[in-house]
Amino acid sequence: MTTSTINNLENELYHDLVNNKKMMSEEWDFVSLVISKGGKSRFGYRFYGDDWEAFGPSGFEWMRIAEALYKAMDEEGRPWIKMLMCFNKESNSYAIEYEYKDKNRWSLGAKDIGSMEEFAFSLKRE
Repeated sequence: MTTSTINNLENELYHDLVNNKKMMSEEWDFVSLVISKGGKSRFGYRFYGDDWEAFGPSGFEWMRIAEALYKAMDEEGRPWIKMLMCFNKESNSYAIEYEYKDKNRWSLGAKDIGSMEEFAFSLKRE
């Protein structure tokens, strides 16, 4: 796999998620989504105005893309444990961070995270 293949998969994942039926039916300004190795699990938050709530996309197509992205990066010697994908609706853009070593990063019970709200906002990237 090449870097362009990985970039294409990241873009495909972004487009699949922002066009997801559930995301299209809900109000949001930003969405932060944590996907574990190979797309096997996920959780996230949506932010709208001054409010936020736990949120995740529906369906399974995006999980297939996340798994393909994991496999492509694994083939390049960069297998990730978790991926944080953040969406900005206003700018129609996204940011991705990968975690390669710390399985507890972006985990609720991993450390003293303060309140649930503090944890949710710690995952928000603008």
